Amino acid sequence: MLFRYLKGYVCILVSGSQVSRFINLCANHHIEIWDISIEETGYSMKMGIQDFFLIKGMLKKTGSSLKIRQKRGFTFWLKKQAKRKLFLAGPFLCLFLLWFFSHFLWSIDVLGNRQITKDMLVDFLNEQGVHYGMSLTEIPLAEIKLKLRESYEEINWVSVSVKGTELEIRIKENDVWSEKREELPGLSLFSPVDGTITDVLVRQGVALVKRGDQVKTGDVLIEGKVPVLDENGEVKKIEYCQADGDVWILSEIPIKEELPLLYQRREYSGQERKKYYLEYGEEKWGIDIRKPPYLIYDIVEERENLHLFGDITLPLTLCTRTYREFTPVEARYSEQEAKQILEARLKKIITTLEEKGVQIIEKNVKIVPNGVSMSLQGSVKVLIVHNQQQLDKKEE
Repeated sequence: MLFRYLKGYVCILVSGSQVSRFINLCANHHIEIWDISIEETGYSMKMGIQDFFLIKGMLKKTGSSLKIRQKRGFTFWLKKQAKRKLFLAGPFLCLFLLWFFSHFLWSIDVLGNRQITKDMLVDFLNEQGVHYGMSLTEIPLAEIKLKLRESYEEINWVSVSVKGTELEIRIKENDVWSEKREELPGLSLFSPVDGTITDVLVRQGVALVKRGDQVKTGDVLIEGKVPVLDENGEVKKIEYCQADGDVWILSEIPIKEELPLLYQRREYSGQERKKYYLEYGEEKWGIDIRKPPYLIYDIVEERENLHLFGDITLPLTLCTRTYREFTPVEARYSEQEAKQILEARLKKIITTLEEKGVQIIEKNVKIVPNGVSMSLQGSVKVLIVHNQQQLDKKEE
């Protein structure tokens, strides 16, 4: 059928007293005819364009008359579209626009930043005349790199490059305490938990605790100021600094997790509907405002930035929103299921602590049933190594 459509065909109505003879003559001359049906006024049928120009003699011989009802196929469609110059120019115009817009800046990506935010760098670029939509050839890469080093003392290495339609800025910030901060009050190191000090190692500042001391959350461990003594042993001045050192704290972290035995389980019917739309900034196109034909459903949304030829980042996001029908069903965990869920939660808590560098000393946790729920109760004894690097990781 696709081959017939590409070559083109006509729908005709043949009438007369010898239409059957006409059909037989077509078969003898290997002229293909299909979808033959009898109507009140004659025989309806279809045939290819090339065969149509061969049947004039057969019509005359059988005394049949012919009426063209429809012309179908790619050949006729192309001939019709030839009158629509703008339509034919559309694909070429689209390719031209894609090529044209690939010469402009549509995305800015910042890598390696911790203290300097992306918004700060975008504002800095705007001050330098670099903004979304500008020509890529007008971006002064070397000048931006130089001015970034001059404007931000935190940066000790920077790379600025263009990838497709994206400006990529890679920076590395130094960990040296800025001289400007010496004018500010020193920053002390505070205890993050209640516990007992087991050891202290000071690199900068003054330790206010020692081994065996009990501390509360928020107590100062290492003070961010150092007294400078004169020859008589008296305080001559105070120098402020960022407190730095390692403090080992033995602490107990309480654990309490409760799991109701009764819950609602979602039974999915398998019925779902997908909706697609494009997003540009705050503008959205293609959203179907009609609600899905489901009484109860959940929504799963996937987002993907569009790229052209792999490198060109377009300022468009393709969003797929899937509505999935389900029925809430009352269910109850068995005792074994509840224990497995609580044990998995405990394992996740332990894993999270270990990822933060916390050493697990002892676990004193038990699972307690109380009829309508099961709970995980107890505590975990841990050894925490607290220092400035741990605070930096939290800020990241």
